[in-house]
Amino acid sequence: MVNVYLAEIPDSMQENAGFGSVQSAAARRLLSLALEGEYPELAGSFRVEKNERGKPFLAGHEDIQISLSHSGTIVACAIAGKAVGVDVEQWKKRTGPERVMRKMHVRERELLESCPLEERERTFYDLWVRKESFLKAVEEGLRLPLDSFCTTGGNAVTKIDQNIREAAYFVRQYRLENIRCSLAVCGEEAVFAEEPVWLRL
Repeated sequence: MVNVYLAEIPDSMQENAGFGSVQSAAARRLLSLALEGEYPELAGSFRVEKNERGKPFLAGHEDIQISLSHSGTIVACAIAGKAVGVDVEQWKKRTGPERVMRKMHVRERELLESCPLEERERTFYDLWVRKESFLKAVEEGLRLPLDSFCTTGGNAVTKIDQNIREAAYFVRQYRLENIRCSLAVCGEEAVFAEEPVWLRL
């Protein structure tokens, strides 16, 4: 099963210089707390490294797959037994979302164009985190054309329409209440936690 964890960066951490490094440190702290909860017998033995494509992994624990993300004051991590990717994005006014959407799969563009105007911002970010979580899961980043796979579907868990990997990949979108943020997790496993677990850093 894919488990998902979230945390808000506390004010005490935000006061430090270099917010980008603060976000990364907060994401690592969240991962550490989540791993200690899931694998208490291994607490203290985890060492996070990055592979040649920049994806974090646990050295010596290849049976445990991880992914990290951060946006604004929110950090996220996902833990699974197979390939996994997580993406979180706080909603912010951005210039040119239409330019990004033109690069997406036709069914994703149609979904955005057909939704009510007041839901466009959320829908755009929902689509983006779904795309990004898949790109992280397959370790491709933005090297893949955004129209080469489709993440839309009517179910809570959707099978990605793709010919990039032989394995099947599934994506789960999470709705976060009272927070202007989108969250999605993608992986080879089709079973996801019903809700993300919020932890305190």
